[in-house]
Amino acid sequence: MQPSTLIQELEQLIAIPSHEDCTPILHYLEKRLDFLRWERQDAGKQVGGQPQYNLIHLDPAKPFIVNTHVDTVPPLGMVDPFRPRREEDRIYGRGAVDTKGLLAALTIALEACHRTYGQIPVSVAFTVDEENTSAAGSAALARLLGPDHYVLVLEPTNGYICTRQAGALEFEVRSYGTPRHAALFHRGPHPIRTLMAYLQAAENALQRPLNVLSFQGGWDHYATPPEARAWWK
Repeated sequence: MQPSTLIQELEQLIAIPSHEDCTPILHYLEKRLDFLRWERQDAGKQVGGQPQYNLIHLDPAKPFIVNTHVDTVPPLGMVDPFRPRREEDRIYGRGAVDTKGLLAALTIALEACHRTYGQIPVSVAFTVDEENTSAAGSAALARLLGPDHYVLVLEPTNGYICTRQAGALEFEVRSYGTPRHAALFHRGPHPIRTLMAYLQAAENALQRPLNVLSFQGGWDHYATPPEARAWWK
């Protein structure tokens, strides 16, 4: 395959949907970087009947691994999400930054390194399912790694190299109450109002904002709901 520019590579990657089934983009990468010895590692998940897997090139002599996931968030109402669009010095499309931009930069770098030196100095791992809730690909990859491995995880960081992270905690909170006429909501616990107050109290205690990923409560009756739930990060 002839060398591509970074922009050409990015546009090609955007055009391959990978928000659900990741096998098409992994097929592309396996062929695109065919000078590497690829292996497929089962991620323990299927999408539309297709087994999801990690694409890995782990050289025992090269314990430094460059890793990025290949899946993106869903289109979420985006118009023509897989048709890359250039506007001045920007390219728009689903995953243009996370993760197609990372994949494009890594692909071009690996290709240039192999063309110049006949080899690459690192191992490589493309993982799946990062943008969903299970992180199945990363968990599977971790099982192959030992204390002597080092991993550079490509992720948008505004140009900074981050050597550590605070981690993330996701949790669900539920609140319950006894339904009562809507005009009398103030006479007892209201699940939705309770959760709203709990969110404010949690942010005050942590001294940081919490990301509300989902908030569910209420029903079609003119009465307070029996339950509300929220998923926070």
